[in-house]
Amino acid sequence: MLAIFCLLLSVTVVVAQPPPVHEKPIDVTIRNGGKLELKVPSSVNIWHREFADGRKEYVEFPNQYLDVSNVWRSGTLGSKHSPIKVEIAKDGTLRMPKVTAADSAQYYTYYTGKDFRPHYSYFNVKIGK
Repeated sequence: MLAIFCLLLSVTVVVAQPPPVHEKPIDVTIRNGGKLELKVPSSVNIWHREFADGRKEYVEFPNQYLDVSNVWRSGTLGSKHSPIKVEIAKDGTLRMPKVTAADSAQYYTYYTGKDFRPHYSYFNVKIGK
């Protein structure tokens, strides 16, 4: 009887989480010096960008724990800061008031969709003449 009771206590319930949705990349072309604005269906706190040479940067929504906000960050724990101004609005929209060819990259973020699954959104941003 004790063995059956111990066996019942060791049962583990595993709940499977549905796999994330990787959305098809959206191509965005903006003229040099133009304004970049990217939006997803839900509020987000962080945006990333990856350049063709493999460099990666991110920007976070401002909060009391950040020493620097509204700039692209890279390096160990975001120790390197870019002088380029960027903003994440309360609704999660990424805004850059002026972009140049140096800003051409794949931008991406993730959010929880209405289906309660993680969604990854990708934007292939090209800055033209």
